[in-house]
Amino acid sequence: MGGETCAVNAPRSTCPTAKDELAKFHYSYLNQDYNLGVLNSWTTGDCMDEIKSRLGYQMVVTSKQVTSSTVAPGGDLSYTVTLKNQGYARPIYDRKFRLKFISDSQECTVEDPSVDVNKWYASATDTYTVSGVASLPADIPAGSYNVYLDLAVSHACIISSIRCTASHLISF
Repeated sequence: MGGETCAVNAPRSTCPTAKDELAKFHYSYLNQDYNLGVLNSWTTGDCMDEIKSRLGYQMVVTSKQVTSSTVAPGGDLSYTVTLKNQGYARPIYDRKFRLKFISDSQECTVEDPSVDVNKWYASATDTYTVSGVASLPADIPAGSYNVYLDLAVSHACIISSIRCTASHLISF
């Protein structure tokens, strides 16, 4: 859900009520141009940064475990990762659970199609745990790789309108 704010109407338009209602109604986006009186009051009320960071989903890794720090090309890496969605909403686009292995000169992606990321609802208490085995390609060059969780958008029409950068990756 998304939309725009209403008119300035304290206390309803102040930070405490705004944060409660954005969470209650699972907001993913807000019109940044209306109502500037309300939006500016959130800045002076010191809640705008929190609201911006919580619009949509905000996955945070709460624990992670891998079987080994060394895996040969073509080998398997067992993993368990637990996440919490601290945003206001669940992911709204069809997203895939992928581990991305990145080195200075190479990267590869391993997808787990059995994981439905779109069911990871925002919650103060719920966590989501995924365990699996990532089989690395036999032709991946040996080397040192950082591992990230990549909740990639799967539809081509959406991908073309969203710029994917390293900031979209969750450090694993």
